Amino acid sequence: INKATNQVPTTNTTATISGWRLECLLLAAEALTPRITDKIAKVRHAAITACKPLFSFLNSKSGPKKLEATMINIQSISMWLLTNDSSAGNRALVARTLPIREEEENNAVTCIVERIKDVDIKVREAALDNLRENVKLERLTEDQRVEILRMGLTKRCPSTYAKTVELLCCNWLKSCKFDPIALLDKLNPVLNENICEQAAQVLLRVTSAIDCETSTEKGVELVRKHFGAPEIRSLQQQ
Repeated sequence: INKATNQVPTTNTTATISGWRLECLLLAAEALTPRITDKIAKVRHAAITACKPLFSFLNSKSGPKKLEATMINIQSISMWLLTNDSSAGNRALVARTLPIREEEENNAVTCIVERIKDVDIKVREAALDNLRENVKLERLTEDQRVEILRMGLTKRCPSTYAKTVELLCCNWLKSCKFDPIALLDKLNPVLNENICEQAAQVLLRVTSAIDCETSTEKGVELVRKHFGAPEIRSLQQQ
């Protein structure tokens, strides 16, 4: 309401404000694009961080097409940085925030899966967090599911192992309604017997320790943070 005239803005005024806002967003996105590949790592980091709120337009059905096209370009550059940026902090930031477009092929997903074997632990953890929060099990191919477990369930890095356990239980198992047999079927036990055996052992350990007050396994602690009493019962009843 305009306090001077005590009038509610008209539809045309609202539309004008909306158009002005979108124009500002587009100018911001265009200004950020060259900074994502700046030669200074801190500048790249700041630009990637600033782009995060704009990525919502990638999956918007009614958003402006020009802004969507600009953000698709930024997403492509971000995927390149995910592999080639010399700064582990920047790679971790991209791995954590890189959006997954609903209608695209698995290019972004493939890039994120690849980072699970990054030399830096923070990048591996960020990639696993992104997969857990934003990528449904059905979006992954069978080969990708198996590769994630093969790279993640390694005792060489306890933190990566724990994050993989968190992904396995809090996303994949939950999407299968806590049915371990249904989950293992999606891993093709005929062709991937060893990986399926590893996954089954993880599920058994989590199930037996999930309601204990203390646990020496970090993966169990991470899973417990996501599950309430009904989900823990569902997990144990299967």
